Amino acid sequence: MTNTENMMTKHRHLRTLTVLVAWLIVGCSNANEPAQTDLAATSSVATSPSDSGTAVPTEVSDFPDGVYRTELPLARVRQLGVDDTSNAGTWTLTVQSGGYQLDCVPIADPGIDCGGGGFSGLPTVELGTVWGSSPAMWFVYDMDRLSELTGCVRYSQSETGCGPEGGYHLNWQPEGDTMVFTDFVGLADEAGRSALNNMTAQPWTIIS
Repeated sequence: MTNTENMMTKHRHLRTLTVLVAWLIVGCSNANEPAQTDLAATSSVATSPSDSGTAVPTEVSDFPDGVYRTELPLARVRQLGVDDTSNAGTWTLTVQSGGYQLDCVPIADPGIDCGGGGFSGLPTVELGTVWGSSPAMWFVYDMDRLSELTGCVRYSQSETGCGPEGGYHLNWQPEGDTMVFTDFVGLADEAGRSALNNMTAQPWTIIS
């Protein structure tokens, strides 16, 4: 075997080991309590998503730090009239010190739920920063950090791709022990996304 073949074989073994370790991490953790990254370490500078045509506010969001969750089985997604069935899943939003993380655990079909992603075995589908004063809230993706965490590839259309670039903004309103999101507007690659989606379909339970 040549040196080149040896290097390629080692690379394949390393990639396989990385994926196996990721699956073991998920398997050993509570599916409803995904592991969190250091959200406070996200960028402190608001940047507008590319080609969004809209400037992101410069003040850090005053949305309450905490953990929020919504469960959307496929039957519920259809009942609510959400067109995209990949919005199904158990979604957990964690907001801390101007940073946010959105995780999703499939309920029935890993190939459809949670946007159909999850090749890495990790539940995180979004990482970024939050900006703006109530009732508005701007989510700006940090694709570099998402790629670093999950191993996804930016700008790739393959199953290992990180997904759309950009972000979105919406309005929020606490109602009892829930948080209600409305008026979703996608930015950059998310500009064509339906306003009725996993974020706005139903109230989110305030976990902490």
